[in-house]
Amino acid sequence: MSDDSADSVPTRHVHLAMPDDSAGMRLLSRSSYGSADSHPTAEPPSDEHALGWEERGGLWHLNIEFSMTVGKQFIALSMVLVQVYTSRSLLMSCDSRKIGVPVAVLCEYTKAYVRCFPLLAIVVSLIVASRMLLCQRMYYKVLKKRAILDFKKFYPGKDQLFLVVSWSAFNAFLHFALELSTQHPVNAAALKKLSFSEKALIAEIRKVASLYVLPSLVFLAFLWQAYDEEARLLPLSKYFEEDPEAARKTLASMHFLPENVAARVVKKHEIHFKDSDGRHYTSDEVFTSFVKQCKSYSGTQSMRLTEGALEQISHVHLISGMWPGKLLLDDRLVDESSANFRLYWFGCSAIGICIMVGILALLVQQSWWDVHDIREGQISDLAALFVQIAHAMVLLFLGPSFIKHAILPYIKTFRKYFK
Repeated sequence: MSDDSADSVPTRHVHLAMPDDSAGMRLLSRSSYGSADSHPTAEPPSDEHALGWEERGGLWHLNIEFSMTVGKQFIALSMVLVQVYTSRSLLMSCDSRKIGVPVAVLCEYTKAYVRCFPLLAIVVSLIVASRMLLCQRMYYKVLKKRAILDFKKFYPGKDQLFLVVSWSAFNAFLHFALELSTQHPVNAAALKKLSFSEKALIAEIRKVASLYVLPSLVFLAFLWQAYDEEARLLPLSKYFEEDPEAARKTLASMHFLPENVAARVVKKHEIHFKDSDGRHYTSDEVFTSFVKQCKSYSGTQSMRLTEGALEQISHVHLISGMWPGKLLLDDRLVDESSANFRLYWFGCSAIGICIMVGILALLVQQSWWDVHDIREGQISDLAALFVQIAHAMVLLFLGPSFIKHAILPYIKTFRKYFK
């Protein structure tokens, strides 16, 4: 894309955010488009005040976003878990002597999903919030360099993790449908008596809906929306409120960096942290170099090299979207803001891993109880055991994948804090 024409800015991206006019951007604008020189010179000092939108990439604002993202979902899902594991009235009794073996097997199968879905949803919420934290910080770092990071549009229905979560929720809802149909059987005689004023049925439906179904549907809606990272970013109107004249000038030199390109540059370690003389770049210069390197992928052949860069990281979109961490958490970024962000990230990641371990332990405990029931002759519990083992396998995939992309690359950095 040419960087000397405002008309070349695609309309569908302009609403996302507008960059500032800092000294670092003037350095970038002086560099020729697609230049192979990825070693920026020192940036001149600037007495320009920081624009208000820059705070969105700061630790305080990101902490609020992270807390709200995790907090709302965690509270709702925790309430569901409390009801599932403490309330006997919410779940159906799967006694084969009363309802028959086939119905008992289906009952145990769906009941296991009722228990497992909130556990899986909590883990996914942590991954969503972690990805959001990294992507938003990267976006605003790049935005200061007169460039917009164009996150890849991804349809949630194609992501394996979203399909697994949706399948788990669907089967959990089936348990309540089975419970209602068993306790309130629909036959010719019952249809004559059944009406919407039947208090027992209406009370049961309301209880199930308020305590489980509605919170679960809200989570699924949240998860669907989480795949659109750009929806959370700074709108055009917010930037124009602060400095309309500067915003109009900025449009003329705006650059768009496709996410595939940015992810490849980070994954292939194509970012320079030192100049030819061995001098360490400042963090501001590193991101200037990063934007220039991304811009070098301008031709058709270069763009083909970046295809599938996200899929090479992970086939789970929410995990592959954590690629900005390889740059943002690099210990060669020595400014105070980057150091504080790394500490915050390690703290959040440690809490997240503890939660994942606790959830896995809860699944193991529940599975052990089912094994005990099976040994005592409750064969229908085999269905529940199968479901719980399947969810445990999903968690054993997500947990190590999260650790691989969120912790292991930065162990060296983490150790430095304790030397």
